[in-house]
Amino acid sequence: MGFNKIEWKDQYSVGVKGIDNQHKQLIVLINILNETSQNGALTTALLDSIISQLTHYTKYHFTYEEVLFRKYNYSETEEHINEHQNFIGEIEAFSKMKPEEVSEKILDYLNNWLVTHILKSDMKYAELFQKNNPS
Repeated sequence: MGFNKIEWKDQYSVGVKGIDNQHKQLIVLINILNETSQNGALTTALLDSIISQLTHYTKYHFTYEEVLFRKYNYSETEEHINEHQNFIGEIEAFSKMKPEEVSEKILDYLNNWLVTHILKSDMKYAELFQKNNPS
């Protein structure tokens, strides 16, 4: 399995420091899962811990975004929230896995979802949020 570490790129920035920092933290968690799975260090306890952290932090991040959607009357709020709920469902399904079941397909899903979600869905609100200057 090839380890594809996600590196933060300026193109991922939505121009809102709080959200960018949250995205960076999600990247850290996904990279830990990638690396430990790749090098054979992924134990049941570590997998449980990473998935738990990923679930909690993802929910925190999504709630943060969703509050701003409502505050700034974001036009695609419902569609974006549906994407969030689908992702949380996927993460929660991962929590039932054993370390040996964490496959390249799952890791690719996490990597691709995060990057694609930031570049496509999150960029749609970037200008609105920047204009309203949320902290």
